[in-house]
Amino acid sequence: MTAFDRVLVALDQAGARTWGSGGKIRAQCPGHQELGQRTQLSLMVDRKDDRAGLHCFAGCRAEDVLAALGLRLADLYDQPLDPSVPYVPRREPSPWDQLGDIEHFCDRILQHQADCATCAAGGHCDPRPASPNETEIRAEVSRRLAGDAR
Repeated sequence: MTAFDRVLVALDQAGARTWGSGGKIRAQCPGHQELGQRTQLSLMVDRKDDRAGLHCFAGCRAEDVLAALGLRLADLYDQPLDPSVPYVPRREPSPWDQLGDIEHFCDRILQHQADCATCAAGGHCDPRPASPNETEIRAEVSRRLAGDAR
């Protein structure tokens, strides 16, 4: 049984109404039935190469939809992973992830500021505004250099 079929069987057993055929199905999402929105076909299930894709347009997390169906994330794959391996959710990347060692980065910022002053005197500096991440990073570097580290 493929992952796609596994999800369709679970939706059928949960009594969810489905619509569509082939590799794309719309269904009632069991993840938010308590919100009274179960009549809408807000769940998209599609067949991918060796897995099933799952997306709720009402905003339910895939984990919550699968839990309501009695399934796990591993069940979205034709060859499920070993259930003894714990799932570790991804976190949002931070601009700090790109920096590595903060001391090295502070040295780079200070060198850049020195180079930029030289560059500005020669008229070669790019006057583009700093991105929000750069502004946040520079503020943090300034705090750390001033000894106000969090």
